[in-house]
Amino acid sequence: MPTGAITLSAFPSPQDKFYVKSIEANGLDLLRNDLTIAEGEEIKDVRIVISPNVGVVAGSVLSLKG
Repeated sequence: MPTGAITLSAFPSPQDKFYVKSIEANGLDLLRNDLTIAEGEEIKDVRIVISPNVGVVAGSVLSLKG
């Protein structure tokens, strides 16, 4: 991998039954922050939490006029 900031992602399957609840490495929340790596550095102790509690959001979009 090249040095610099990377985005770490996980995709559980099936995606309609599971979601990634958190991804952490060394106390850094990788769902909300990029991971910066240096040349020759290894990524260790990554913790990925997958949850079966998928929810559905429903609603309506309203204009400022109602």
